Parts: sequence; C-alpha cells; structure tokens
Amino acid sequence: MRSTATRTLRGALAGVAAAAVWAVQQPPDRRVFGFPYDDTELLGRLVVRSGGWQAAGVGLHLANGAVFGAAYANVAPSLPVPPALRGPLAGLA
Repeated sequence: MRSTATRTLRGALAGVAAAAVWAVQQPPDRRVFGFPYDDTELLGRLVVRSGGWQAAGVGLHLANGAVFGAAYANVAPSLPVPPALRGPLAGLA
C-alpha cells in the first residue's frame, strides 16, 4: 500500500512540475509563433468570466497535471511496452 501511495504522490508532483513548465513556456511560444491558443486561458475562462481568469487557469492547469501525473504513474508499470516508449505513448492518449 505504501509504495502505491508513494508512486501516486511522486507522479502527481511530476505532473505539477510538468504543467508548471508548460504554463511558463506558453507565453513565449505564443509570441514566437503568433498562435493565440493558451491552455491556462482556456481553463481559466471556463470558470471565471472577469479578469481573474489567469489565477484560476493556472490553478486548474496545475491540478490537471497532478491528476494525470498520478494516473500515469500508476498505469505506466502495467503497460505492455518497453519503458522508453511509455512516455511518448502517453502523449498520444
């Protein structure tokens, strides 16, 4: 039981870290590529109609990262592919 909880927590923390990096890198990408899409804006505007959507969007983005990271950490060991392919295949899901 303890190893499952540890795996879940570590996966959630990794997911939050990945989501944070993604949230920080999106504004420069938007400027460089001239593409208006932003995950945090999309999520924030779903729940807040006023100017406070940024904080809500980042919070939801980090929460999504935690959930998906925790789920992946628990599912990945049972995937019938070599460990080196697990991450890239998860991106396709």
